[in-house]
Amino acid sequence: MSQPQATPSKPASDPRCVPADGALVSRVQSGFSETGLSLINGTVINSGPLTFVGGTTVDASGKVKNRSDVWVISNGTVYASTGGARNTTSFTKASDAPLRISPGDERVQALDACVVNLTR
Repeated sequence: MSQPQATPSKPASDPRCVPADGALVSRVQSGFSETGLSLINGTVINSGPLTFVGGTTVDASGKVKNRSDVWVISNGTVYASTGGARNTTSFTKASDAPLRISPGDERVQALDACVVNLTR
């Protein structure tokens, strides 16, 4: 008889998550409302015409301000999805028209989990 497999201690990241390129990270960083903030752990999920960009927001000293936030890019326009993204950037909320993508959207949640896993 074989032994049952042990459950991993941390959840596996969604296979759709891939590293974000510098241009996407720069586009998100351009909307920070406070000087000195930057985005690390840049990660994306591409979903048709939408690009979901997630990352960890840090200040100039490297201190984490937000462990994981998510933005949505549609037709070149950046929208803020999660609370931290809305609070630290000047982008329109993704939950408003025209996107109407809530922070509870499964793609937002999957990307958020991927970024959180990178911080463990």
